[in-house]
Amino acid sequence: MRKSFLVTVVFSVFISLILYILKLVGVESLEWVTLFFCLGLIFGLAGLECLFTTIFNYQTLVLRKVYAFISVGFIAASLVFFSTYLGLETYLAIIFSAAILVGVIFIFIFLRPKEKWDEGDNHKKGYKTYRERMEEEEKQQKKKNK
Repeated sequence: MRKSFLVTVVFSVFISLILYILKLVGVESLEWVTLFFCLGLIFGLAGLECLFTTIFNYQTLVLRKVYAFISVGFIAASLVFFSTYLGLETYLAIIFSAAILVGVIFIFIFLRPKEKWDEGDNHKKGYKTYRERMEEEEKQQKKKNK
């Protein structure tokens, strides 16, 4: 797990706890803070961090796919929490979440750096198979022995 992911999650949990505690203490300007808002914030920031890792970090293709699927899960959870926080009907929350997830998938498909295929040595000019190299070595040894 990346340090930046852990820092993002710890930071978002810390901010959410501060906001929620201040609301419980009785700060009147923070009446809008609820548990659903705090959970949406935590999952949303974690999902955005995974999304940016997928787009901008040059890792192996398998790791990028893992980060992509994790970010889609976190963003979907965040959308459910925020739609519950906003008081949307269930079907509106599902439609809203699906629209955002389709947008995220398009980001993964079109904006993500393409993975260059690593061609083997056998596609390079002048490549010789094992048998060809062994035959050349035998010829060189025969020339040395004569």
